[in-house]
Amino acid sequence: MYVINGSAENVQKYLIQYGITKIDYVLSGLPFASLPSEVSDCILQNTRSVLADEGKFITFQYTNLKKELIRTFFPKIKVEKEWRNVPPAYIFTCEKNEI
Repeated sequence: MYVINGSAENVQKYLIQYGITKIDYVLSGLPFASLPSEVSDCILQNTRSVLADEGKFITFQYTNLKKELIRTFFPKIKVEKEWRNVPPAYIFTCEKNEI
């Protein structure tokens, strides 16, 4: 596992740096509801491109506001509400493929 202190927009650059072709999981706490749409689109597209076919993008959000935006990049989304978080948050587990 590598922990990188950098922009999620540059995920492809980081993988090249470490000689990694595809990854299995991306965990994110980025606030997509407050990011500019072009930044969100870039991050989601780049994340999708580096995930292995069976990979998962897992993000927590405080609103469902951007669920449909995320669905345009990850057609299969499982949403769970985490009540123990303060404030409660939604956990989106996203996959590239619907099947």
